[in-house]
Order: sequence, then structure tokens, then C-alpha cells
Amino acid sequence: MAKSCLHILTNNEYATTRCQDGIVLFWPIDGEIELQKFRKSKIIEDDIYIINHLDVFSIKNNKKTIMLYLSSDWFAELGFTFFNYHYTAKLIKSSYNLKCLLLKLTYRYLDNQPLNDADIRKLQDIIKIIAKEASMDKKIAQNQYRYAYYGDLRDELEYIYQNVNQRLTLKSVADKLFVSKSNLSSQFHLLMGMGFKKYIDTLKIGKSIEILLTTDSTISNISEHLGFSSSSTYSKMFKSYMDITPNEYRNLSKYNKCLMLKPEPLVGKMVQEVKEIILNYIEHYKNHLTDVIHIDEDKFETPKLFQTVIQINTYTEMKLVFLEGIFKTLLNKNSQVVFSSCHRF
Repeated sequence: MAKSCLHILTNNEYATTRCQDGIVLFWPIDGEIELQKFRKSKIIEDDIYIINHLDVFSIKNNKKTIMLYLSSDWFAELGFTFFNYHYTAKLIKSSYNLKCLLLKLTYRYLDNQPLNDADIRKLQDIIKIIAKEASMDKKIAQNQYRYAYYGDLRDELEYIYQNVNQRLTLKSVADKLFVSKSNLSSQFHLLMGMGFKKYIDTLKIGKSIEILLTTDSTISNISEHLGFSSSSTYSKMFKSYMDITPNEYRNLSKYNKCLMLKPEPLVGKMVQEVKEIILNYIEHYKNHLTDVIHIDEDKFETPKLFQTVIQINTYTEMKLVFLEGIFKTLLNKNSQVVFSSCHRF
């Protein structure tokens, strides 16, 4: 299993970071987790939650959680335009199928098995479910972010997002929003768990990744577009966070991409504990998905579509329909009829 894709989180807390170039699926399989996305905290228990490209998030009160990172390349290779959409697990109808795929991949991960063709097909099936069922227009999602996730930093975060192509400094943003530099700086540290500079830098990196992977723009043009003083300044900042240069990232395999969040290795008896949890889940979902309903009927007639609806409003109409059989003149021999009443008699 590609170590950059799937992990089991077992630490209690994970520091604030930003998701870049992909989405992250979280599924707490033991207890619950508290996940903060920008300024909104959410308790998740035995359900899947999706963190999107450019989302800032942190984790608290975790026990054991499956984390699957899927870079944009997985979507692009299957013909999906990843960066035009946001993804939410609330829209997914095939949640049982999605969880079963995750469980099977996780079990092989725990066995330290290399990624094989069957695993890749499972990952592709996960991508298809998310791309087809969980996607929503990016512009609509951004409007929701302003009210649902930005909270008491709404004006600051919205201004930064809308002006990411400009040269943004603590002073320039503070002056524009009529707040002091010290107040703005402390707000980011206390409320976001991330310093102002890192917030700006990682946002610009994320925006540059979109351009790197979807256009042929030069490094010089990308740096100019995002308000950097020079391409060398941009490349140096990019490498300080991503450990490689923008050009190297442009050619990086999806199997070698990973989050800025650095999960701990799973060792010792913890592996067996997680295996037992996964096996219990697999048994549960296997039983759920293979329930069979038996009907004691050997032959079934071809269903007929309703073709006629007759609405009855008065006693007179009821008499005409049922006693005098007028409705029979409206039907052919293969017709079915529905009677509808708008009043109580």
C-alpha cells in the first residue's frame, strides 16, 4: 500500500495544517474525533468526513482514525476536473460501498502489502464515488465557507482569499481591515492555530499548484501572477514547505505526494488492535450488504405504468364514476387507473 495515501492516526492531537493538491477522507473507527476546519469545530463519530484542497484543519481528541489522502492526479487520470469542485461526504449515497472499499484497503495496509492492481482499482472506485456523488460547484462552496467556516475571522479570511494574487503582508492586511498588526497576528495564532505568514504562504502554494498542474505556465509567470517579487522567491518559499521545487512538483508521481500532516508509524500491538477493529467492521458491513429478501412467488407479471388519474371532488362525481361506470370509457384494456380525492366525504 502506498504509504503516502493511507494512514491510521493514533495520536490524540494533530497541529493545524493545510490540505494541498487533493482531498483527505477521515473516518474515526474507534470513538470520535474533533476536527476544526478554519474556525468551525465538528465532532465526527463513525462517519466519513472530507477535507478539501486549501482547507485549513486540525484534529483533537482522536483515538484511531483512517486517513486517506487522494491527490488531484487520481481524479485527472479518470477524466474528472478536480480543481473546479469541492467535495462533501453529506452528498454521498454509496456510503456503504465507500466504507467497504476503505476497509479492504486498510486491512492490506496493516499487513504492509505493496499496492497492487486490485488496490488501484479500489482507489479508482473511491474516486468515482466521490467525483460523481460528492462534488459541488467551487463558487457555491466558497460562498458557504464565508458563513459556515470563517466565523469570527470572516472578514480577514475572505479578504485574503479574494486578494491572494496580491502581495499580502501583515501590515497591508491590517491597514486594509483597520485593525492593529499585533491583534491580527494574535488572532491567527489563537483562533486558527497557524501563524499569519504560514497561512498566506500555504494558500499561495496551493493556488500555484492548481496552475502548475492544469496549465503550461512558466514558473516566472506563476510567481508574477501570485504577487511574488521574483520567481526565485517563489521557488524558495515553495521548497521550504514542500521539500521540492515547483518544477519538480509538476512532474511528481501521485504515489509520492503526501500531506503536510505527518502521521506517526503504526507499530507493535497497535497494529493488531486496529486489525481487530477493521475485521469487526468488515464483518458488520458484509452482513449488512448481503441481506437477502425472499419472496414466495415464482412468476411475476410485467408491471404496468399508471396511465390515467381520475380526481373525484363531489358525491355526484363519485356516483358517475363508480355506479354508472363512466371511467371505463376512458381506458383501454391495458390501462391502469388511480382515483384521487381532494375532499373528505
